[in-house]
Amino acid sequence: MRRSNSFIVLIISLFVTFTACKQDDDNNAQEPVVYGPEVAVGNGKARSLIRRDASGNPTAIGFVFSEQALQGLPDGHGGTPGTPHETPHVLSLPEGKEKTPYDHISFDWTPHGHEPVSIYGKPHFDIHFYKITQAERASIAPGPDMEELPDSTFLPPTYFTIPGEGVPQMGKHWVDGTAPEIISGKPFTATFIYGSYNGKVIFHEPMVTRDFLLSKPDTLIDIKQPQAVDPTGRFYPTKYSIRFDAAKAQYTILLEAMQMK
Repeated sequence: MRRSNSFIVLIISLFVTFTACKQDDDNNAQEPVVYGPEVAVGNGKARSLIRRDASGNPTAIGFVFSEQALQGLPDGHGGTPGTPHETPHVLSLPEGKEKTPYDHISFDWTPHGHEPVSIYGKPHFDIHFYKITQAERASIAPGPDMEELPDSTFLPPTYFTIPGEGVPQMGKHWVDGTAPEIISGKPFTATFIYGSYNGKVIFHEPMVTRDFLLSKPDTLIDIKQPQAVDPTGRFYPTKYSIRFDAAKAQYTILLEAMQMK
């Protein structure tokens, strides 16, 4: 039986439409990466992301930012080394964050570093992965709650803090006593911080210098683990990475190798 040209065109069109829809459905089902909204940083942009496996569980969480984001950053208005002047860039997390302990990321530019100046006085980024909401952060202030420390099982055994140290709207910072910049006096490039308030660990923080980022690194670093976590039943990272993609002219900073705890 002969078929008209119009009938053949219709069949081809239906096949192409069906194939395209199937590919879209497949991509939506896999959803290897989900992004949050873009935020201006320096002369560039940044946005959060979550990578997920075929079951929808997170394998990495963090953000991507353009190479231009390292240019045009504020200089701190004439501040001096050690002055705690920061420019925060809050990154909302996309769908899937509920399977992690994190609520949002604050990508904070610190043009003059902070105490102790001899170690952390370089221009760097404090990258807080907060487990609390922005409203809860706003209520953080010096006082008894700042000095209420978590049980030691919730922090890696090599981490320590200085009594009385704490930052409003952030919390108390804990440093790895075996980090190269602490134990051997090597120049600070990247390190991993824990943070607490009112007896709980409230953030995880990769901290990285601008100079190290400008070197266009490709590095994967172990995160020292505590014995216990809160909340449980979430996916927690065991490594973090700092990478530059020359083809895309962009960086990624990710918490990776996530495990259910």
